[in-house]
Amino acid sequence: MISAAALAAYEFQQLGTAAQTVQFQFAGVNATGLTTYNVQLLIQNISNISCTVNAMSGIITMDGNQIGNISDFQPVTIGARAQQIINVIVNPNLLSLPFAVQQLINNPGGSVDFEVNGNANVNGLILPFDLTKTVAL
Repeated sequence: MISAAALAAYEFQQLGTAAQTVQFQFAGVNATGLTTYNVQLLIQNISNISCTVNAMSGIITMDGNQIGNISDFQPVTIGARAQQIINVIVNPNLLSLPFAVQQLINNPGGSVDFEVNGNANVNGLILPFDLTKTVAL
């Protein structure tokens, strides 16, 4: 019983350490085709040891409407005190896609708000992220 409590305490301490040393930023969105997009996430490791982002998944919204899912299951190692941009594929929601295109057409010279909400597996720990970015058209 005591060893289970010690293990749980260690896991929570590791989660806190990873959450404090790995930071996520929404770097941008790139259209690679009419219905294919990449989300660029900047992952910063501010610790003194390398970390591995094993996988990540989540949803992406545009102006509050879900436009797709994101996923990346290719492990990426980020060195100590380093950062790296990870291009995450967007799997568009075909029911929302016409809305997204209409928003872009109706808003020339305006801006749209993107939000990416999901989880990442970093060194075996699941870390949530919720990132927003306003993109000028």
